[in-house]
Amino acid sequence: DEGQLNMDAELLDGGQLHWSGEATINPLASRGLLTLSRLSLESLSGLLKERLEPFHPKGSLALSLSYLAGIEPSGIHLSIDRFEGELIRDDTSSIN
Repeated sequence: DEGQLNMDAELLDGGQLHWSGEATINPLASRGLLTLSRLSLESLSGLLKERLEPFHPKGSLALSLSYLAGIEPSGIHLSIDRFEGELIRDDTSSIN
């Protein structure tokens, strides 16, 4: 069985998650697009505090990736077709 799925969620720091794709049960597999936007760099820096100690990042991060994943007899398979990211600084300029 196969189905088109969509999911939108707001993250605790105000970021947004959007996922759309297809999923199958037999075989267990998924293909889709995952987009994260407005991820707070300040919140993310808490995860990397030891590595970013002298820095106090301001702004947000946006990420998007297209993927294909599944479970095969040989193991779990994951391929990423496209990966994009954008760093948005507080002064409204951006770095791609």
